[in-house]
Amino acid sequence: IFDGHLIEGQEAADMTIIGQFRDLDRPDMFVWLRGFDGMVARKNALTAFYEGPVWAAWRDAANATMISSDDVLLLKPAWPGAGFELSGAQRAALPGHEKPSRDN
Repeated sequence: IFDGHLIEGQEAADMTIIGQFRDLDRPDMFVWLRGFDGMVARKNALTAFYEGPVWAAWRDAANATMISSDDVLLLKPAWPGAGFELSGAQRAALPGHEKPSRDN
């Protein structure tokens, strides 16, 4: 559900999906990092996604797969320049899932 239906919706809401990580010892767990251009952009993007049509269509199915969604961390760079450079960052598209352009 996440890969097939939710990533593109988050990107369309101006979130940058930095990466996904799996726990080799717990195959039912994964973590993803997403980035924003700032706190105002974060609020706007989260509102757009979670109040938008993609989440409305998939939230029940997505929530049914979640063991826990409470361990959310808001990370900030440890020092100036230590963060990710998000401009121009692109993830590899899944086969059959073309990444939407932010220019559209």
